[in-house]
Amino acid sequence: MAAGLIHGPKLVLMDEPTVGVDPQSRNHIFEMIEKLRDEGMSIIYTTHYMEEAERLCDRIAIVDHGKVIAQGTNAELVSSVFGSRSQVTARFAGADERVGAWVAERGGRIVDGAAEITVERASEIAALLDAASKAGFELMDMALHRPNLESVFLHLTGRALRE
Repeated sequence: MAAGLIHGPKLVLMDEPTVGVDPQSRNHIFEMIEKLRDEGMSIIYTTHYMEEAERLCDRIAIVDHGKVIAQGTNAELVSSVFGSRSQVTARFAGADERVGAWVAERGGRIVDGAAEITVERASEIAALLDAASKAGFELMDMALHRPNLESVFLHLTGRALRE
């Protein structure tokens, strides 16, 4: 990398620069890229690691089978695919068919014994908890999963990352 940067180019192509490096070196690479970007260098960065693209890239292009299928900022891509929706996952004690019916009434589904319900705003969780309590369900745990770049990639390509 040093040899490619020593002459101070205005544009650099970095093709999977963190593959096979240890975590400490990976963080040094990230810091170097962030510094170069902050100094005004344009960087074309290719990666299969969505968290790297989220951290380092101002604009992202998702390529599938050699074609750009989506592009924009991370926020634009997530918003264009999922809007403001998030996924709530909840586990209830003694989950039975009553829980399944309750979840289905809210447009959700049961996956591996957990209720999955889509919400537009995180504030809707309070109403879900209240309704579950009124239905007599004991909540064991709950999590809010906001979509990220990996969610966008999987949704747009219709397949797993390593498929």
